[in-house]
Amino acid sequence: MKEKTKVFKAMKEVTKAITLQIKTSKNLVNQLMREGKSSWKEKYQLDDLRCEFRHFHIARCEMRGRTRDEIEKPGENHLPNEEKINNIKFEWTARIEEAIRIDQGGPVDSTTSCPSGACSCAVGS
Repeated sequence: MKEKTKVFKAMKEVTKAITLQIKTSKNLVNQLMREGKSSWKEKYQLDDLRCEFRHFHIARCEMRGRTRDEIEKPGENHLPNEEKINNIKFEWTARIEEAIRIDQGGPVDSTTSCPSGACSCAVGS
C-alpha cells in the first residue's frame, strides 16, 4: 500500500508541475498582449496545458475513488475526452501495479514503468 501512495504522490507532483507551467504561460501571454505582440502560439500552448491538466486531474481523482460529479460538472459542449482520461488511468495503473509487484519482492520489469514507452521514468524506485 505504501508504494501505491508513492505513485499517487508522484501524480500530484505532475499536477503541480502542469499548474506551474500554466501560470508561467499565462503570464507570458498577458505580457505579450500588453506589449501588443502576437501571442497566438502562446495562447495555443496555454490551452493545451489547461486541457492536459483537466484530463490528468479527472483521471487522478477517479483513480482515488471520486465520482465524476464530485470532480466537475461540465457543460453539454465542453465534455472531457474520455480516451485521454482512460489512457492516463491505464498508464498510471500500470505504474501502481509495478510498484506493488516490486514491494512484494517480484521481478522489476522496466517496460511497465511507462506503458507508452515515451519516457524513462521509474515511479516506485
